[in-house]
Amino acid sequence: MQSVKTLRSLLAAVILSFILVFPAFAKPVQIPVGYNGSLLVNVLVGKDVGQATFVIDTGATSTAISKAAIEALLKAKQATFIEDVEVTLADDSKVTTKRYKISQLTIGDVVIKDIEVLVHDSSETFLLGMNVLSRLEPFSFDLLESGNAILTVDDSKVVSVDDGK
Repeated sequence: MQSVKTLRSLLAAVILSFILVFPAFAKPVQIPVGYNGSLLVNVLVGKDVGQATFVIDTGATSTAISKAAIEALLKAKQATFIEDVEVTLADDSKVTTKRYKISQLTIGDVVIKDIEVLVHDSSETFLLGMNVLSRLEPFSFDLLESGNAILTVDDSKVVSVDDGK
């Protein structure tokens, strides 16, 4: 019984030493976020196709971009049409929209590649949904005294985030 306690103590000491000597490799990367009742972030759409302000929407399953943005991406050969889909909106109404795969979105220093987005003909809204946010996990939002916010992700996301699709 004593040897089990000694072994546990030794193991705990080794783990603690490892944690102290080798701190977490990921360092936080902070991305400025605006706040006006909604969290807003500036995003580069495609590879230098244009910049847009996205509403960060953790309740949205999908990311949505404007018709003008998808037209620019198609012209630059940075988007591919996938299919027409029916989606349910927050108010439970249903609309038919188009799903595309786009080359990338850049948020701060974070490049997220091969993203599926929705485009509705009558909407000029840009929403950053969970299909993108989940690829940044773990992430956090911190509201600042200035009224703005910070989106924090770890530095392993800086080079690119590609889910292998």
